[in-house]
Amino acid sequence: MLTLGLCGLRWGELVGLQVGDVDFERQRIHVLRTVSEIRDRFVVDTPKTGETRTVIFPSLLRPCLEEACKGRQTSDLLFPDRRTGSYLRRVHGRYRGDWFCRAKHAVLDGDAAASMTVHDLRHTCASLLVHAGANVKAVQRQLGHKSAAMTLDVYADLFDADLDAVGEAIDGLLIKAIGEGRSLAA
Repeated sequence: MLTLGLCGLRWGELVGLQVGDVDFERQRIHVLRTVSEIRDRFVVDTPKTGETRTVIFPSLLRPCLEEACKGRQTSDLLFPDRRTGSYLRRVHGRYRGDWFCRAKHAVLDGDAAASMTVHDLRHTCASLLVHAGANVKAVQRQLGHKSAAMTLDVYADLFDADLDAVGEAIDGLLIKAIGEGRSLAA
């Protein structure tokens, strides 16, 4: 959930991530593929816009990503289904038994948890970026929109007043929210 909400990835992009896609030195995630489910089969393709992209992740997410990569091969899925080791299945609806439902109920209260969708986490990222002062081109790059116009069409209400600056801004907000020296992994 944290990677979705802090990096603005689409569901299929998150599911397609491999351990080797995480660049800890540059604090980046390389979005090289997307996974979709068609008739109960997984289909791997290029990302939605037909182009790969690189997104930044906030430094407070680093311990979570390091834990996910620990002891694994570069070609292993970053977030595999814990039961099958394969791709995570798409979350449909608000089923109590799926991983997303369990995760959101663990961190959110009743109504907020009940209404939250996977795609809402992408909007959360956009909101964090805008409120941290990121310009529309930086938000476009992070979210993987084809054009800045599309970003403005979808998120115009968030813009009131670069990629490294985006990560620093998110870190500042997170540190303010959880406190200096604390980790999201705790």
